[in-house]
Amino acid sequence: MAFAATVYKVLIASPSDVGLERNIARDMLHAWSDVNSELHGVVFQPVGWEFHSVPEMGGRPQAIINKQLTNKCDVLIGLFWSRIGTHSGVEVSGTVEEIKEFMEAGKRVLLYFSTKPIPQPVDHGQGEKLEEFKKWCFSEGLVAEFATDEELRSKLNLALGALAIDLRPTTSYDEALTAVTSDVSSKSAEQRKFMDNFTQFLRRLKIEWVAERDSEPNNVDVGKNILDRCFDQVADIRAQVVKGDVVMEALDACLVELKRLGRIQLLADGRKSWNEFWDGGDRMFAELERIKGVIEDAFNVEGTE
Repeated sequence: MAFAATVYKVLIASPSDVGLERNIARDMLHAWSDVNSELHGVVFQPVGWEFHSVPEMGGRPQAIINKQLTNKCDVLIGLFWSRIGTHSGVEVSGTVEEIKEFMEAGKRVLLYFSTKPIPQPVDHGQGEKLEEFKKWCFSEGLVAEFATDEELRSKLNLALGALAIDLRPTTSYDEALTAVTSDVSSKSAEQRKFMDNFTQFLRRLKIEWVAERDSEPNNVDVGKNILDRCFDQVADIRAQVVKGDVVMEALDACLVELKRLGRIQLLADGRKSWNEFWDGGDRMFAELERIKGVIEDAFNVEGTE
């Protein structure tokens, strides 16, 4: 069935040493849009100079790429590993020039630096320039690092979900929840039942979660089971919220994060993946408590404790 969606062009910018990572980013953009475009009303279209630029004479090569592609894209995903790239005539590399063009235009820039072992022989000149640029990036905003292809996929998937919500028109929670309650203003009993169910499931699963988290478990199997049941309950609540874009988006974001947490694999990484799982679950329950309180205020009913 047809549906309306806004297409955002995403420029994938990188030096030549991250060809595999460029393909991963392109595949993730397609995969995310295939699964989520109808839900969010957003499609991400990958753009790269190697596929979308055309021959043109009479100018600096990077300036032509900027005119043909960079200036027409909405989001940039930047990928780096061992190289900074070739000087563009203006900046230390074409990729850096594209990033700064986006930043000056106030567009979204997502930067990812690989920490994979660098193959020999090492180009020290490229490495030194890359480290200098990386330090500048850390001083200018929030960037991410990845050690494996799977970690890059996971971080891109999470970023695209958050980006889709940011790119949709925003309204205040008060405005959104006025719409939620407009059709049920005379149904206080149904509202109370809705909030009772929300409160009871959240309290019950949070008690189970905290008990399991604090019991020094050997694995996260029980924790994942709790989050699976939480996903089912949140999906049921999401189906009952028929109006209020902001509320639906908040619940949709929770569903995406619950699925992501359910796919986390424990690695020998000094408990980094272990902490990511339990900390992520804590944040999920805190976010659901916040959403519950906002809906509760909109219904103008007392919370059930």
